[in-house]
Amino acid sequence: MTAYFDDTGETTGHPGWYFRPDDDIAPLNLIEGLEFRAIVAGDAMASFVRFEPNAPAPSHHHAEQQIALCVTGELTFTVSGTSHVMKPGDCIVIPPHAEHSAVAGPEGCLAVDFFTPPRSAMLAHLPREQFLS
Repeated sequence: MTAYFDDTGETTGHPGWYFRPDDDIAPLNLIEGLEFRAIVAGDAMASFVRFEPNAPAPSHHHAEQQIALCVTGELTFTVSGTSHVMKPGDCIVIPPHAEHSAVAGPEGCLAVDFFTPPRSAMLAHLPREQFLS
């Protein structure tokens, strides 16, 4: 066994959670042109964000660490004044309180944002079944 596979502790037998975001997670429309589908598991959150063509996510900052992954389309992310055009497979790490914004390309975009801890501004809007435990 390699160091990557740490088998210390007892197994839980928990089967995990399987879901299809578009089918199994209720959408949130908190910003015009963006649809969020978020799931919370302990101290982490994944938010599947569908941007309409050319839709902006306004400049903001927050206490949570964020990793964004571009899945489809194109997304221009600006973090602390530096812009990056993201294409499918590209990731960006956004430190806590770094000011950032994003704008989708002409075909729109699907991105996945990972937050730790979970994004506090979204928690109050999520249905209870989107909190896994």
